[in-house]
Amino acid sequence: MGHAPLVQSQHSASPALRGEVQTGGHSTRSRDGARPRRSDMHFPSTSIRAVISISAVILGATTVAAMAVKLPKGATPLSADEVRLIYSGKTGVYRGADTYYDPNGTTRGVFGKPKAVGTFKGTWTVKGNELCEYNKSKTDTKASTNCNAFWRVGNKIYALWSVHFDGSKPDKVNDYWVGEVKQHKKGDLVSKKYAAMGGE
Repeated sequence: MGHAPLVQSQHSASPALRGEVQTGGHSTRSRDGARPRRSDMHFPSTSIRAVISISAVILGATTVAAMAVKLPKGATPLSADEVRLIYSGKTGVYRGADTYYDPNGTTRGVFGKPKAVGTFKGTWTVKGNELCEYNKSKTDTKASTNCNAFWRVGNKIYALWSVHFDGSKPDKVNDYWVGEVKQHKKGDLVSKKYAAMGGE
């Protein structure tokens, strides 16, 4: 859910958005044989990529249970307001980082688990059924971009990691999943850690 350090993401609200969503996982591979999962995408770039690669190896680069799927026929895009409900005022709790999506359109986060090793901040915007976030740590020269797009089928919300921080292309046929919404918890679970680590 993207994503930020890398920052990506995944989420809640309306019957489906309130959590009536099946969970799923996602694993892809990169040039070094272990690409971070969507739930790792919430890190900034350089320094974070190293952390993510290490995490992928430690946690198992072939965590291919709960696979991504094709988008079912009849899926309808969420509205911009529905996408905002997934993120606004919530904390994305990802495998390698936590990101708070402030209703004012800013983000702040900490990366590294179980022990946080750094902070990042940025902005998030919604256009149509897609949310994009732009995050960077103190050591990054430019922000990384991650986007997620959302569709509804019945009471399930499907997400596509639509823009990858590393510039790789999404698989728009087979790369949808239903675990994004559940990664977002109500409230700010980040700011205390962020401040304690010297985040500005």
